[in-house]
Amino acid sequence: MPFIAVFLGWEAMRGIAGRTGFTPHVGDLAGAERWLFGGHIPSATLQSWMHRGGWTVSIDYAATVVYFGHFAVPITVGLVLWLADRRQFLRYTTAFMGMAMAAFVVFLLVPTAPPWYAQDHGVVSGLSKILGNTLPSSVSPYYKSLNPNSVAAFPSLHAAFPFLGFLALRRVYPRGAFIALAWSVAVWFSVVYLGEHYVLDVVAGIAVAAASWAVVERVIAPRVGALRMVPARDGGG
Repeated sequence: MPFIAVFLGWEAMRGIAGRTGFTPHVGDLAGAERWLFGGHIPSATLQSWMHRGGWTVSIDYAATVVYFGHFAVPITVGLVLWLADRRQFLRYTTAFMGMAMAAFVVFLLVPTAPPWYAQDHGVVSGLSKILGNTLPSSVSPYYKSLNPNSVAAFPSLHAAFPFLGFLALRRVYPRGAFIALAWSVAVWFSVVYLGEHYVLDVVAGIAVAAASWAVVERVIAPRVGALRMVPARDGGG
């Protein structure tokens, strides 16, 4: 249910985002990205490097697969936590829902365009919207129907979701946490390479995930019995 609630919340933005009247931020993040990276846009730089190295097709499809793990991975993490530790599952889903809903408010009040959008509007150059080429023609229209808000890039929930999974898994499943962290790195690379997010979007997503988990751990859980960790019993006689 928590994951369905977040998905429905995302879908509800379809009817709201276009009526807020807020002008999308297109050039300011692009300018900040250029300032941080010596006049370069990392998405364009990565695409250029892969093209010169002959890795374009392989990386394009691999990054696309990683990108579309957006909702599947959080559900998988939730299932692992449900089986391993129900209290940790409740902590995870509380942080997950709180983080997602807070991000939705930002998306509506401060709409921010991704690199491909800035490319389409002449703000940046040298990159392409790779998902337009890697998705089969039968899937592409369906994907667009599930992605109603094209200016919801900051913070990146693609970056935040797997990192939150890493934070939640550390206590109960350290090996799974390592896998989640490795997946997080793959996601961070993929969303920048595909032109779906700036590096700043990714950094903000990581920060939002860390802050959400810290709020649940240090503020909410100590005050809510269902979320409070039960101290390990002394095994002595």
